[in-house]
Amino acid sequence: MMPGDVKLPSLLAALLLLPALVWAQSRADPDSWILWRAAPIPFPDTITPRVPELMQGPPPIDFHHDGSDLTIILPDGLGDDYDSKALRFTQRFIVDKARQAAVATASQVSAAQLQHHLLLLGTPQNNAFVARVLGASARTFLEGIRPGGYRIEAVENPAAKDKRAILALGADMRGAYAAGLVLCHAIHPDKEGVNALLNWPVKIPAGCYWLPFAARASPPEQEFEITGPPNPPPPKPRVPFAVRVWGSPVPTLASYQRLVRALKATGMNSIVVQSGGWVDLPDASQLFRKALDIAWQEGLYTLLYVGNEEEAHRSAPLTANHKAVILATKDHPGLLAFHLYNQLGTGNSPEQYRDLESQVRWLKSVTNKPTSVEVVWGHNSIPIPPEKQQLMRDLKSWGIDVIGTDYAPIGGWSEKPDLSRWEQKMLALRPIEDKTEVLLQAHVPFVGATVPSAAQVRNEFWWALAGGVRGYFVEVSYLFTHMSMRGLLSWDLQPLTDGRFEAVQEIAAASQKLAEFICEAQIATPEETAAAGLDFAEPNKRLHLRIRVKPDGTRFALLINEDLEKPASARLTVREGLVYKVTDVLSGKDRGLFDSTRQMAVTAPPGGAVVLRLARP
Repeated sequence: MMPGDVKLPSLLAALLLLPALVWAQSRADPDSWILWRAAPIPFPDTITPRVPELMQGPPPIDFHHDGSDLTIILPDGLGDDYDSKALRFTQRFIVDKARQAAVATASQVSAAQLQHHLLLLGTPQNNAFVARVLGASARTFLEGIRPGGYRIEAVENPAAKDKRAILALGADMRGAYAAGLVLCHAIHPDKEGVNALLNWPVKIPAGCYWLPFAARASPPEQEFEITGPPNPPPPKPRVPFAVRVWGSPVPTLASYQRLVRALKATGMNSIVVQSGGWVDLPDASQLFRKALDIAWQEGLYTLLYVGNEEEAHRSAPLTANHKAVILATKDHPGLLAFHLYNQLGTGNSPEQYRDLESQVRWLKSVTNKPTSVEVVWGHNSIPIPPEKQQLMRDLKSWGIDVIGTDYAPIGGWSEKPDLSRWEQKMLALRPIEDKTEVLLQAHVPFVGATVPSAAQVRNEFWWALAGGVRGYFVEVSYLFTHMSMRGLLSWDLQPLTDGRFEAVQEIAAASQKLAEFICEAQIATPEETAAAGLDFAEPNKRLHLRIRVKPDGTRFALLINEDLEKPASARLTVREGLVYKVTDVLSGKDRGLFDSTRQMAVTAPPGGAVVLRLARP
């Protein structure tokens, strides 16, 4: 046999595998769905209580640590159609959290299984067990809920008075899948690393359980409200500031519109979108065009992730849908940039690496939109490992415009949280990328779960600013996994009340006031810092001074308070012979002339900063 020849049985086996490989890459078949690649759902119109773990209400419904006190009851007669597969995906996802849960169909549930907490999935029409639980009220349980909608409620288990029956039912099978997905995201698993939740007002109990809430969704008859393009269209932001939409579940377009309008209140000028299951839908290219329309109607630009996120930290070949989405959105007036991959690492095989290069070169051949890739190199690390540097340099040589990053040095992501490490990380990146973008962490991580405080969210921004970051993307708008809330918004897309949403509003406003500082002034060299002649009258260990310079001689003083609990005050002096006209950039207040005959008092709030513009009079 000549080298490269393939035996016929091997070739036949490979051909038979092709459909499975295509499914695995596109995730179009519900049998192949994964956490972040599943179909969209409408988010609840109402949820009571809004934040279950913070409210005084019914105790958790305890499924036992292994989930063995839960029986999932499915409709009889589920087939191989799309909707049936979608509902079974929901059931599999629930069992992944409650690993010893029993699964039965309505006609096959045993007397022993009825002695556990029950979870009913499907619709009142196809799950005969609903009538046994609700009786005559089964006919009105979904009254007023339109197709695609659902209702979630917990009632008494008729077969075991000390147990509950959780109803997660849809008006149709699309609604049934959506109800199940909402429910399974809210189940807390008994897993190492996820039971503790730090910096949260209440202690989250350990174990496998569900905190009871009632939820209802009735999707509008129209896909989304069309109000037309903004008039006049907003200019492209000098400093992009966005909140990122990431994770599962991904919303329907109507829910996405609600999400965009809720996030607009942060003062952001753009939105970052990771596609989730959108990209696997048959009409993906049209759907993404509509998603850009929705944001554009609100005067917001979109930064769109277009890589094939099959496995964390690795690339995968672009599917036909991925390429169709790029071609359909590349000329949209609301598209600000493409993002290719989130947290790209160096674990790609040689074949994957070559394919990654071809993806970048193809993308740059069809669009002139700026394109970025996010590369990470460790929460606690400042120096960039050589292999990550090589990846970054290769990406730049292939045509990537911006290297972004996250892995914030903040509680939950870092063994030893030190927010000032952001500055050093960004400075380490500057020889490769001097206009980087950064993801500011404002959500709760999966493992080592620690809720960032409002002061931490603010402080991240200021240290990233000190490192020369040009674009700021907050992670994330929502993320409902292992408990009810992990992002900035509740299930019904209302701001959570722990201060993070307000902190994002504050830094979003600050980022726009600082456009001149960010875009026109350069980080001062030691010689330029000395020439500025600015210093503390007395040292202050909590307050850190950084200088920026513009070619016209204008200087900026950035003073960052590292203390997250107390304000920091100091007095500044200027060297004899120098005179500045001083403006407080954030407040807009004219501070007058500053020379060696006076001292200037400054106070930075907890985790905050003061920025002074120093111009020649």
